Amino acid sequence: MPSPPKGYWRDRPQPARRQLRAFFKALDGKYGPFPDRVVRAQARLTCEAWLQADAASGAAIETTSKRQRGTGRRPSAQQVSRSMKRSAMQLGTYDVALRRLEQMAGASKPLDLARAIQAATERADRERPDRESPDRESAP
Repeated sequence: MPSPPKGYWRDRPQPARRQLRAFFKALDGKYGPFPDRVVRAQARLTCEAWLQADAASGAAIETTSKRQRGTGRRPSAQQVSRSMKRSAMQLGTYDVALRRLEQMAGASKPLDLARAIQAATERADRERPDRESPDRESAP
């Protein structure tokens, strides 16, 4: 699988870069290869939205657990609410970016083998009208 183009995420720390590259490779494996720069740029934005959603979700979980189990100085209910809202908004952003990438890359739904066989059988039956279907019994 191809790696992201050189220069992507140079401003990020190394652990974040590794995560972003791994996610880009996963996107490329599922929706790629990306035909042009615009689709690759959308894949990059999708990776960044995923990283932000992941960070916001982790922060929301941490804030909630500190509020529930912490002693001493704890986050207020308003801080917990804000972190949960931020997490939900980031997940929405990621979802929109992923859907846009799917549209741009021309990804189709995964092939359902049973439906594909049924559709092929129906096409074959339509193409051969002289062939009797196994449901009908021929009268003697």
